[in-house]
Amino acid sequence: MNRQVPTWAIVLVVVVVSLVLIVAGSVWMQTTSAAGQAQGLRKGEHVVKLHVIRVKSVIREPLYAMRDWGPGECRREGFPGMSPGRFIAMFCDANRVLPSTEVNRIEFEYVEGRS
Repeated sequence: MNRQVPTWAIVLVVVVVSLVLIVAGSVWMQTTSAAGQAQGLRKGEHVVKLHVIRVKSVIREPLYAMRDWGPGECRREGFPGMSPGRFIAMFCDANRVLPSTEVNRIEFEYVEGRS
């Protein structure tokens, strides 16, 4: 009998692993899958795996610290033409937070040959 793992169980595992990484505060070499949509799936819908990634670091820091990472950080966040100051302002408006709000910075790399 071939049984399929429920979507909620997969999401729960990803959330628990993420929380463990954040709480531990250390750099773990963790391999996981990047998924398209993992929450809000309707009955019968499945998580679409995009790529296997390796988590390089998890840092909890104030949002304004993004300025220290340089302009390449906006590109890594998916906003290549935006300055760090403008990104911080946009993030604060969209999420109703202050620049001093602590956020989780998760640095990862793609694992070649695995998807």
